[in-house]
Amino acid sequence: MSKLYEQYLKLKNEDPKKLYLFKSGLFYIALEDDAVMLSNKFNLKLTNLGNSTLKCGFPESRLKYYSEHFKMQDIDYLLVKSENNNAVSKKTSILSNNNEISDILTELAKVDINNITLKEAFDKLYYYHVKAKKIVGGK
Repeated sequence: MSKLYEQYLKLKNEDPKKLYLFKSGLFYIALEDDAVMLSNKFNLKLTNLGNSTLKCGFPESRLKYYSEHFKMQDIDYLLVKSENNNAVSKKTSILSNNNEISDILTELAKVDINNITLKEAFDKLYYYHVKAKKIVGGK
């Protein structure tokens, strides 16, 4: 029996009515009865985890969409870091959930690298370096 499935059973034993979504790589996945319910309500494809455990899921980029639909349908859910993903670093969390990173990337994409002086390039690099260090907690 997989650790993920064991964790699912433990959580379901504590609160069987709650939908448990496990973070797995770039996806959130549901198992067994939760997977069947999600598949039926949202037309998500059911597959197998291992030999016999049912699963379905969606990319983490769609979490907001599904969260809104869960609220509209009164589905109580919990996002769970699987035991295999407990080692996700603080920096990874910060980077994946931070609008400031998106803003920096947007600003960088606007830089015309074919029409910038060395001083302007250094100044921009230094500016983004300082912003990035603040975001990840550096000094």
